Amino acid sequence: MNLMHNLCALYNATEPEDTYHRALGELLRNLSEVREASIFEIADLCHVSKATMERLIRKLGYRSLPKFRNDIAMIASKYTYYNRVLPPATGRGDREAAAVYFAEVRATVDALEAGADLGEIRRIVDAMRGARRVVFYTMGRSFSEIPLQVSLSIAGKESQCFDRYADQLADASRLDPSSVVFVETIDFQNALDMEPVFAEVRRRGARIVLVTTSAASQYARFADFRLVARFTETMVSDYGLQMGLDLVHLAFRREAIDRA
Repeated sequence: MNLMHNLCALYNATEPEDTYHRALGELLRNLSEVREASIFEIADLCHVSKATMERLIRKLGYRSLPKFRNDIAMIASKYTYYNRVLPPATGRGDREAAAVYFAEVRATVDALEAGADLGEIRRIVDAMRGARRVVFYTMGRSFSEIPLQVSLSIAGKESQCFDRYADQLADASRLDPSSVVFVETIDFQNALDMEPVFAEVRRRGARIVLVTTSAASQYARFADFRLVARFTETMVSDYGLQMGLDLVHLAFRREAIDRA
């Protein structure tokens, strides 16, 4: 995930009367004013104290104000390049854009079918069947983790999804060797540094399923298992990640529920 995904996830998950919710709303509406502002100026902009603003920045995954400001500046200035739904060369016509979109989806499906490692999926399912708890650290709420979570519950497993950095880090401290953790990452330049989360999961002895768009992911060294989808610099890559989880779900349900 990147800063904006994490910021929006925290904003969506907090109640309107919550202090953090109001502060996040002001941040989202005034991103351009944050780039050069001091912590006191940002706190004043968000109508909170300096201490509250510092806590919020930590909740968003940052240890320092400069890194937080730099990422906001980069995302704002590079947004036409990052987080694209379609490749940069796509024309502006509706018909052409739709044609390129469907071509990207087909290419993602073809690449997943050609490259799916069924042996690795089998090893992941075996680990899940032997686990007490299976959790998902995602880049946002999507359409594949929840059905898999339901199947895990039917099979008697404890399961939960976390899409905010602070919640992921907090949950990692509660893991043990009976846990399996799916961690979704996209190795874009503007992604948050997930190494503290991976390191804590590893320290707790839980097994990690890295769900990634890059076979050369910077987090590969932490992984016990890997689900790799075709990498593109578009948001269509997310579909490959989700379809990879669907393949795991099919295999898990067949073994743990349908044959029971």
